[in-house]
Amino acid sequence: MSNHLNLRTALARTARKRHLSEAENAAGDAAKAVDQSTVDRIAKLTGMARASWLGLLSFLAFIGITLLGVQDADFFIVERETDLPLVGVSVPTNLFFYVAPLFGALLYVHMHLYLVKLWKALDSLPRDNGSPAEEVIAPWIVSDMVLSRHPGAVHAYPMRTLARVVVFLSIFAFGPFVLAAFWWRSMPKHDELLTVVFCGLPLFVSVLAGVESWRALRRGGAEASHMSRGVAARWIAVLLALSMFGFLTTEGTLGAYAQVNRIRILGEELEFRSVYQRRHAAVVAELGKLDETQLRDRFAGTTDYPNENNLQYLAYRELKRRWWMKTWWPGLLRPAQLAGVSFVETPPDWRPRDEAEQLFRPKWCAGEDIPMLACGPGPLARDDVGEPLPEPEHQAYQRNLWCEELMGTDIPESACLQIFDDLNTRYVAAWKKARKDALAALPQRKLAKADLRRAVLAGARMNRVDLREARMEGAVLQRARMEGAVLALTRMEHADLRWARMEKADLSGAWMEEADLRWARMEGADLRWARMEGAEFWGARIMEALRGGAWITWANLREARMDATTDLTAADVTSAAVRSVDFTTVSLSQDQINGLFGDASVTLPEGIAWPKHWPTWVLPWDGAHAFDTEWRKWQADPQGYRPPPPPDPTED
Repeated sequence: MSNHLNLRTALARTARKRHLSEAENAAGDAAKAVDQSTVDRIAKLTGMARASWLGLLSFLAFIGITLLGVQDADFFIVERETDLPLVGVSVPTNLFFYVAPLFGALLYVHMHLYLVKLWKALDSLPRDNGSPAEEVIAPWIVSDMVLSRHPGAVHAYPMRTLARVVVFLSIFAFGPFVLAAFWWRSMPKHDELLTVVFCGLPLFVSVLAGVESWRALRRGGAEASHMSRGVAARWIAVLLALSMFGFLTTEGTLGAYAQVNRIRILGEELEFRSVYQRRHAAVVAELGKLDETQLRDRFAGTTDYPNENNLQYLAYRELKRRWWMKTWWPGLLRPAQLAGVSFVETPPDWRPRDEAEQLFRPKWCAGEDIPMLACGPGPLARDDVGEPLPEPEHQAYQRNLWCEELMGTDIPESACLQIFDDLNTRYVAAWKKARKDALAALPQRKLAKADLRRAVLAGARMNRVDLREARMEGAVLQRARMEGAVLALTRMEHADLRWARMEKADLSGAWMEEADLRWARMEGADLRWARMEGAEFWGARIMEALRGGAWITWANLREARMDATTDLTAADVTSAAVRSVDFTTVSLSQDQINGLFGDASVTLPEGIAWPKHWPTWVLPWDGAHAFDTEWRKWQADPQGYRPPPPPDPTED
């Protein structure tokens, strides 16, 4: 009986073991089936993510290499398009900057959407099956980086750290870096829409996508929670900071928006009074109620002696101080680097005005059948400081010989002189026409209303460029060639125009307060109604230029070159300084002279009395009675100022 019972017990135990074994085998088969489906899903996600990754890298490398070839001039010269490498296609630079960052951000986000899913799938792999997880999935260094966070998930292999760095840079950093380069490179154009919206927003989106993808990687398989208010607030702050910095480096003021007085909607142009126009009218009405003393007090330290007959300008100066008209941080404006750029294609034989005149002179003399020894350098020849060249010693003798050959030996000397005076008059007219025709033949570059604030244009060739109403405050225009350029109503306050060539330029209504015009060439320039308060004219050549109501109050006209063609009759020269200037043939009234400050180095026109506040001796450059010191004393108190007496010649 006992043996029978033991047998039944043993059989039952065997059956239970067999049942448990079958259950375990079934569970193992099920686990293997789950693992295989996960592996298949990882393989699909890896393929899609890898394709997106390679596509993104190719696109970023393509636009990055293209970006390296972009120059600031490409934003302003339409035909200087951006050449796309490999494909051999050229596109407008502005279009390239509008489109490329957008596509770059889209590809970057598209890749990270797949990667976030891949992070979660990789984290779900079992880690206790006795072999590294990397052996059962499709090989990819990105997957290896993710699995390396778990011990035993990948084999130890050389250069693991280098591989992780490469993966991090290519997956997370390369996209935002290239988009940041576009954002930064777009700033010299001073187009806030381009920088803030079309370059700044793609950059922000790429950074947001990269950070959130990194956070998903760090979470592993944990479900993502909704973004908290604190995190959302921080991202909004980043977006605002990015947008504000882009605005400050491209526009930096609300003044341009305040002056908008027309918009186009569905092809219809609507005009209205701008905010600036309404405020300006209100300030003019307010200033009209003030007397002269009140005006002086109100504008103390802001502008020169306020002219109660020019309230329009005073209102402008007052509004210019308002926060919404100021450029908040001028130093943040990214300057366009345009030094030496040729904005106009000139023919191979094109020469600067002086050189062209030197080449024209022999041809004209030959056409008149006059030997060069008799013809001479001509009435327009000047030395380096703008003084007429002296006649060569042989010229008078050669001219007499030529006159004798033409009209006989008994010709009076005065008749010969008259012949050459007439020839000089004809020559000047012929040269002006020839140069005018040459300028008219040049193509005209259209840069009206361009924003070139703080741009570096030193040595740029801008002959006949249309820059009307352009914004060029603080621009560096040293030695720039702007002969025949249209600069009407252009804003050039504080611009550096030293040695600039602006012969025959249209500067009517231009704003050049406190501009540096030392040694500038402005012969024949149109300066009607130009504002040049406080400008520096030391050594500038303004023959045939100043006329028609230009404002040059408080300007420094020391050693400025003028002649009979310089008409200052309608110009406001109040408080300007003159030194070493010859006014003998310049049209000036007694009141205008009385409004200037000068010394004995100035030669006045005949019939003009010596102003009482002018020293009767040549003031020194430095020392107790330096010219600048005395000028500022007179400006501070015109009524109470007394000129210093001449030094005692007996004193050492």
